[in-house]
This record gives sequence, C-alpha cells and structure tokens, in this order.
Amino acid sequence: MKKILTFMLLVVFNLASGQTKRIQFSYDSSGNQTRRKICLNCSAKNVVYKNEDTLKDEDLLEENKVFYYPNPVLEELYIKWKNTDSIQVTSVELYSINGQQLKKITDVKDSELEKISFRDYPTGYYIVVLVYSNGEKKDLKIVKQ
Repeated sequence: MKKILTFMLLVVFNLASGQTKRIQFSYDSSGNQTRRKICLNCSAKNVVYKNEDTLKDEDLLEENKVFYYPNPVLEELYIKWKNTDSIQVTSVELYSINGQQLKKITDVKDSELEKISFRDYPTGYYIVVLVYSNGEKKDLKIVKQ
C-alpha cells in the first residue's frame, strides 16, 4: 500500500511540476495589473507568451471553427466563429455546471463574434453552447477564476 501511495504522489508531483502558467501578469509598484500575456503552447519546452492585444485568430483555441479566449476566464470571454451559407450560429447560451441557464443571446445571426461578461458570476465551471441553424449544438467548457 505504501508503494502505491508513493508512486501516486510521485506521478502527481511530476505532472504538477511540468505545467506552465497559461497567463502571465505584470504589475506596477502599487500592485495594479499593467499587462497580461497569454501562453500559446504551454505543454511545449519553448513556451511562447503573447500580449493580449497582439493575438491573432490562429493563436486562439480552435474547436470546429469556433475560437474562444481566454480559458480560464477572469472577466470576459470572447467567442468567434465562422458562419457558412448553409449553417449559421443562431444563439449563444451560458449554463452553470448544474444546468441552470444563466444567459441566452439570440441576436447573433448576422455576427460572428460575441463577448460574454463573467464579472457577476462566481468562480467555477460553466458551459457555453452555440446553437446552429441546422439544430446542432457546440459545447465549450469554460473555467471562471
């Protein structure tokens, strides 16, 4: 039993020590946040950080032509998608982890970008659902810090 516990602790320690922070902050002398840099390839040996204002579409997380940033989110989540002639996003819905609908945005048909404020929500896990015109749905798992 001791060998198993020792092995498990060793595995957890190795996994935890190899992780790189996804977001790096800079602060002024008063303790105010002055800059935020985003880690693009945290699992690689040569970690690349980019300033938030210099991010491009190809830098964002991609899941089936849906780009979103940042995850974990502190204040605002940005979601961008590509509509086609045959399939468009008709609504964006925000759910708590227990399934309660917190927000539904329905006027997104002509847009391909949505900003969702997380300022009023507590720390935890959330699901953002993109509903398409053909009835399909795309779930994005979001962490609020």
